[in-house]
Amino acid sequence: MRQITLTPEQEKFLERLLNTGKYNTFQEAIARVFQLLEKETHLLYKTDIKRYITTFYCLLPASTEAVGGYSSTGIDGQADRIS
Repeated sequence: MRQITLTPEQEKFLERLLNTGKYNTFQEAIARVFQLLEKETHLLYKTDIKRYITTFYCLLPASTEAVGGYSSTGIDGQADRIS
């Protein structure tokens, strides 16, 4: 198990979280912080993938769209399926 050292500001933040009554322990508050960080990381990854898909479609020659069935209007639909 790793130990971490919190800055005074981080300790005050955790104290404020505990004082709300929503969390009973520092562990519960830290666990929630990690859940939110994981969610944010996933959303950033999803945004990056959408950007790459959009760039890929924009770089396709017009003839590829007609032959391969790709449609620049379908970019958002393709990217939105990424979870």
